[in-house]
Amino acid sequence: MSLLALALLSATSPADAAVYGGNPSVKLKVDRPPHDLTAAEVNLAKVRVHNCSGGGYTDYTIAETVDLVTEYTLPISAGTYCNLTVFWDSAMTIESNAFVLEYDHASTAVALTGTVQTVALTPFTVVLGAIYGGNPSLIVIIE
Repeated sequence: MSLLALALLSATSPADAAVYGGNPSVKLKVDRPPHDLTAAEVNLAKVRVHNCSGGGYTDYTIAETVDLVTEYTLPISAGTYCNLTVFWDSAMTIESNAFVLEYDHASTAVALTGTVQTVALTPFTVVLGAIYGGNPSLIVIIE
């Protein structure tokens, strides 16, 4: 998509929306400030992308067990998006050498305001050990 086309799209987009042109991909990753996670396994049901230009949404069904420490990439259609919702089919087990956590929520909502968004994965349950130095977050990158 040309810069002129992107400029025209963004001129007509809502203020809280982001325009993603070309062939964008959503990258999902779990990390925390010490960068010491060894696993973040979860059954990823689907990703819902909310369209801000005309409303509605598009669901991308995944139905796979993934490890989000290694990053998961999902191609999506170009568009003007406000939000993204990640739906989980299981609790996420987040591990490091010092702890095991469980994040047990049906979904995680992410406001899209640019290329990189970070959402804290809280509240969580400490299953084993103790956590120090920062809580885990879902990092969403669209490029």
